[in-house]
Amino acid sequence: MDNFASLLRENNDLQLFRQIEEEYRNIQREANGVSLAKVTTASKLSGDAEKKIIKELNDYVKGDVELQTKVDEGLVGGVVVRIKDELIDGSIRKNLENLKEELTK
Repeated sequence: MDNFASLLRENNDLQLFRQIEEEYRNIQREANGVSLAKVTTASKLSGDAEKKIIKELNDYVKGDVELQTKVDEGLVGGVVVRIKDELIDGSIRKNLENLKEELTK
């Protein structure tokens, strides 16, 4: 690891360390059959809510997921999940937009 950091420093690429680390973790997860689920909510999830989301997402992907949670106070409520290239928008705002669209047809 010291050699790697030295190599990055010598090539003025230390700013890439976080990006390289994240990509390494992605490769490691994939090798272990684990998907990264980025979960955004309006407020911090309780332990029970987090466990429930993990169980539901495990069933959804038919495998194991690792949660990366983020709070976005701009959300009215609900949950937005991103797994790989897939977006699952369960936010209240999105549900209201869908309802409005249905009512104006």
